[in-house]
Amino acid sequence: MPAGKFNVEKFSEAIGGASVSEGWNSVLLVSRNRDEYHIHVFWEPDDDEPNRTKLQVDYHAWPPEEDDSEEHHVSADNFFDWLSQYVDVATASAHIHAEFEYPTEQWQSRIMALPIKVPFDDKTAVIEGLSIALPLAPQGVNQAWVIWNKKRLKLQIFADRSLHFKDFTPREDVEALNAVVKRLIGEKSL
Repeated sequence: MPAGKFNVEKFSEAIGGASVSEGWNSVLLVSRNRDEYHIHVFWEPDDDEPNRTKLQVDYHAWPPEEDDSEEHHVSADNFFDWLSQYVDVATASAHIHAEFEYPTEQWQSRIMALPIKVPFDDKTAVIEGLSIALPLAPQGVNQAWVIWNKKRLKLQIFADRSLHFKDFTPREDVEALNAVVKRLIGEKSL
């Protein structure tokens, strides 16, 4: 978060119920429909720039594993809109790491067939993944990793996107990133 643009003290006080681990403050927020999704919100001072605060939001498209979350007056659904009152900018640049998984019996890489068996020390090694630098950064995605294992095709996406605090929902960004994923993988022909 930009220096002087995030009132972290008032934010921390208002959100309440934070736990602290390894310097990070954190809270778990669930969606109004508790079975839909949840987010983990983390914040700490930026070691490289003490005037700045690192803010990290982890979005999970499933209910929380443990329901030990404290009740908060803000839910995962309106977190960013609620956060905007503590931020003195309408938009911030966000660096996003996203991970998607698909069953390998249905999905395959469009870029390169995986796995690839290659010789190694008189044995066979297996290339299970590849890293792709994407031209023109569609939806802000500049890099993708495609990793295959017997059960899952996993994609890790790295993107830089503008985050508009008002009316922002993680689901829309997930759908935008997933559109890029679907250009890298495809359903197998039956």
